[in-house]
Amino acid sequence: MTDQNSLLAQWAAEREVRRFLYREAALADEHDYAGWLALWAKELVYWVPANADDIDPGRKVSLIYDDRKRLEDRLFRLGTAFAHAQRPRSRLSRTVSNIELLDYDPARGGTVQSRFLIGELRRDEETWWIGRARHVLVKEGERLLMKEKHVFLLRNAATVRNLTFVI
Repeated sequence: MTDQNSLLAQWAAEREVRRFLYREAALADEHDYAGWLALWAKELVYWVPANADDIDPGRKVSLIYDDRKRLEDRLFRLGTAFAHAQRPRSRLSRTVSNIELLDYDPARGGTVQSRFLIGELRRDEETWWIGRARHVLVKEGERLLMKEKHVFLLRNAATVRNLTFVI
């Protein structure tokens, strides 16, 4: 019976994480910045490295390296008419897959990795963003929250257009 309980607990944890990642993707695609920000813990790191996956963001340039204040500022700008780089707003559709719980405790949270494919349509131009994401999730009460999100773009060493949306 213990093995069955263990499998059931593992399945429940995987389902909870999968639903969380799908919800995060939907909020980002819908440009629901308030909803997306509500998925974050108070202390946070949102990081998209440039030129390699294993750089030190304190010493090398990153495409995005935000703490809470920077992320709030970014989302505020994106939500106003002053986000000229998002006029017209990108139409987005993302797929999240290959979700793995790497170091995860259902009671506390932990590290989760996934793959993604984001289709962006803006001014009749299609762009595809492909990569993997590593989330550090924490449990606060019954809620899962993101403490860290690291986005590793497949083409992060190539010239990348401005990321003027939530990736």
